[in-house]
Amino acid sequence: MSNLEENIAKRPRLNPVYSSLPFSNLLAQSTGHMKNHPILSDRKLIVHDLKVERPNLPEEYEQDAWNRLKRAISSIKQDEAQHDSLEVLYQLCENLCQYDKAQELYDLLYAECFQIVQDQFDSLNLDLDKDETFYLNKVNRLWKEYCEQMSQIRGLFLYLDRTFALNAKGGSIWTMAMDLLRSSFLQHEAVRHKMLSSILELIRLERTSQEIDLGLLQSVIRMLLDLNLYHNEFEPSFLKETRAFYGAEGDHLIETIPMGDYLDHVSTRVHQESSLRVKRYFDKSTKAPLQAIVEEELLTKRVTTILDKCFSYFHENYLVDELSLLYRLLKKVGQLNICAKYFTNYIKTKGSSILCDKMFVQEKMNVLSTFKKKNEYIVDHSFEGDEQFLDGLKDGTEYFINLKENGAIKLLAKHADNVVKNEKMDEKQLDQCMFLFHHLQGKDEFEILYKRDLAKRLLLDTTNRNAEKVMLAKMKKECGAAYTSKLEGMLRDMKQSNELMQEFNEQLSLQVPLEFNVNILTHGFWPSYTPIHVQLPPSLQKVQDLYTNAYMTKYPRRRLTWQNSLSVCEVDAHYPKVNKTGVTIRCD
Repeated sequence: MSNLEENIAKRPRLNPVYSSLPFSNLLAQSTGHMKNHPILSDRKLIVHDLKVERPNLPEEYEQDAWNRLKRAISSIKQDEAQHDSLEVLYQLCENLCQYDKAQELYDLLYAECFQIVQDQFDSLNLDLDKDETFYLNKVNRLWKEYCEQMSQIRGLFLYLDRTFALNAKGGSIWTMAMDLLRSSFLQHEAVRHKMLSSILELIRLERTSQEIDLGLLQSVIRMLLDLNLYHNEFEPSFLKETRAFYGAEGDHLIETIPMGDYLDHVSTRVHQESSLRVKRYFDKSTKAPLQAIVEEELLTKRVTTILDKCFSYFHENYLVDELSLLYRLLKKVGQLNICAKYFTNYIKTKGSSILCDKMFVQEKMNVLSTFKKKNEYIVDHSFEGDEQFLDGLKDGTEYFINLKENGAIKLLAKHADNVVKNEKMDEKQLDQCMFLFHHLQGKDEFEILYKRDLAKRLLLDTTNRNAEKVMLAKMKKECGAAYTSKLEGMLRDMKQSNELMQEFNEQLSLQVPLEFNVNILTHGFWPSYTPIHVQLPPSLQKVQDLYTNAYMTKYPRRRLTWQNSLSVCEVDAHYPKVNKTGVTIRCD
């Protein structure tokens, strides 16, 4: 180890005197030591300017360098081996740029690239009469060759690209190359028209289920995107062609195939265009306008025609899946309001035809019940519980039920009368009654008919009391206690009448020579009856007077009026020559 290294490595020893001094004094007294220290010394290091003058280029260097670079470009163009190594070519480009020849070099390179593009378009102009697939294959081949050539050229001129071209007017070498090709497509109208029409023809062939080269189509459309020709040049023509194609297809198919098949076709077409083709070769920005055109040409423009042809048929035949597809398609194009109107009108028309049909009451109610269930199922499943269709079902049902000429009130009254007369209570038939009752607007008119029929059933004892109570409970739940209060009062009257009759028989049974039953009807609860004077037999008059006295004794403040027009008398008689032992007599 040298003395200097030893001095650096060894820790300097301090005089023991320093240990008793403050640190500031220590520094002041150790100045001499620090001056000799290789690190703590304050001596300055002076570095002199080592710049060397750049030598001048030889007079022929610039031209010679360009000739060698141009020859390299020609080799790339002809797909031949390079005469010079890539390192030498790269160095030539770098030298020219460092000697302020970048602009001249960029301009010369631009001219070479321009010539490459011109040669390509001269070749494309020669094949304008060829078929679409051949022409697109040539365009695609030239495009790939051009990209490969520009990539190799950029590698040779990489120093120029990274130093000068970024701020040049034409942009980077790749940008300049793409702009040259794009400008040439715009200038050569015949080539551009042939290329675009060929692309559209391949798309048309695929739409008509013919095989095409999808890879070719993908590559050419990708080229249009890279050259910024897709949105301004291709897409408008493509969308125009699409509108014409689907307009003609819709005109043909809607007149030649069943509506169920047509809706399936529309659904398939929308999926093909908006999903499959966009994923395969279109830009994603094309999806929205493309889908809108397909839906407009096949669906939106023909909504009325489609609904006229299929809605009633689908509904009449209970084609739930077809109605569901119709709903989903119309929902996509915002035309559900029209479909909901057709649904409401169908309910009105079909419901009215059922009510006006000359069927038996029970059969008609069964048909109505089935009609109701089908409509509810269709709304829930085919129309996904959509509020428009729920409202349409309600409006349509209320309309046909409340048309006076349809006679729904009388139908309901007859059906209710039949149901509650049945000894076995049928809950389903009571629900059928409540379906009509729920939508009935003339509930007061129905109450009058129901009260009249209830009075007959109670007085003639032809009713099922449990069924009566259930029916009244359902009406009470629907309309409130006030609506059924009088009807419930009629049932209470019958119960109280039985209790009074039991008391009467217990007290005066010995004085009554015949079977006798009286029903006390509270005025206001029961229908109004016109009193009829009837001359009763003495025996019957006697029993009636006995009951009157007994009732007035118990209820002295009440007034009892006999309605003999509602009375029924059973007379037992014997007819020897005919097999008959009795007859029922009723006062009318």
